[in-house]
Amino acid sequence: MFTSLDTPSLLRLVGQTFLLLGLLSFIIQWLKPRIEKLLCRNTKSSESQDIQELQASEKHKLNQDKIRSTQQEEHLEKAASYSERILIPREKEKLRRKEEEYQKFLSPSWKGEGTILGGVKPSDNETDEDPSPSLTAAQNRQAAQPIQQDAVKSPPTQTKQKRVIVLPPEPEDKGDNIVLVKLRTPIRSVCQRRFLTTNTVQDVLDYMTTVGYSQTFYTLAMTYPRAILTDQSNQTLGDMDFSPQITLNIEEKD
Repeated sequence: MFTSLDTPSLLRLVGQTFLLLGLLSFIIQWLKPRIEKLLCRNTKSSESQDIQELQASEKHKLNQDKIRSTQQEEHLEKAASYSERILIPREKEKLRRKEEEYQKFLSPSWKGEGTILGGVKPSDNETDEDPSPSLTAAQNRQAAQPIQQDAVKSPPTQTKQKRVIVLPPEPEDKGDNIVLVKLRTPIRSVCQRRFLTTNTVQDVLDYMTTVGYSQTFYTLAMTYPRAILTDQSNQTLGDMDFSPQITLNIEEKD
């Protein structure tokens, strides 16, 4: 009796349930592609952001390298300009002065006839006037006794022992504590060698000597800012704050 009476209600309930399930299925099918599209868009956006950050980092690095290269080129241009304006004219002026001194040395220091010194009697065809007191004294002067050779022997001089130059080992082209030092000679050639930042300026001066420029007559100088390194020979390259690559000029001492 109860089952027969509730059959319409049961059928209506079953129909509503199927209708609700169909509606829910339709909503899921409608939302699924949009949710997937939204997730895909977020993923692409994240990947695109990562790519943009990577590109920005690489661009910044390239800009830094370009700025560093530009600064190095400007430094080399200033060094070349300083050499052309100051160093080369100075070398030419020194060469001209040496040539003038050499010409003065070759030219005679006096002209005309010389005068015989010493006790020489006048010849018969010369004047018969009385000789001067100085001439008489020179004629009557007796020759000095020969000097003993043993007495004039100079005491043996002690030869000054030269310092033996021993350069530190040249490091490999690796590491952050390496400085590539380039020496520009007065004849515009360039010599280069690697040093450690713990090496001293004296080691670089010794290297200058090994390439043929004595420290007695030559020194090293920074072009920009202008600085002579002879007075700072005990400083290390790290203390001098040298860049990983530096160019120094070999200049003749004044």
